[in-house]
Amino acid sequence: MTRTIFRTLDGRITAEIPPGQVLDLSRVATADHPEPLRPSRPPGAGEPSILEMPFTFAEAMVRWRAAGYPVIDEPDYDVRSATCDACEYWNPNGNLWLGKCKAPGCGCTKFKRWLATEVCKHPDGSKWPPLTPA
Repeated sequence: MTRTIFRTLDGRITAEIPPGQVLDLSRVATADHPEPLRPSRPPGAGEPSILEMPFTFAEAMVRWRAAGYPVIDEPDYDVRSATCDACEYWNPNGNLWLGKCKAPGCGCTKFKRWLATEVCKHPDGSKWPPLTPA
């Protein structure tokens, strides 16, 4: 017998686990579990909804873990911050003042700017410059 973890809006079950076990987020979007655990959305559907944000965060954490938890240097963070702060999609008061990018499919926060595995998802292409080699 399994327990449903999440259902999409159309009723599809996207994850099931046996009773007494914990969902292992390290399997999200890997060869063992190729589809992310969030509902699918049409391309260009706008910023992630409040229901999708935990899934985009979990996917970012899985990528970060798989890469060995790399963070960027402070000068690179300052460049990313200045770029985001000047962007038309940036909302500095979103996500309880962590800020939020409202670009389609993004939802980036000030926290995610530190992660070397994250990229800018601006519709016109990444606005973040390449990272400075270590």
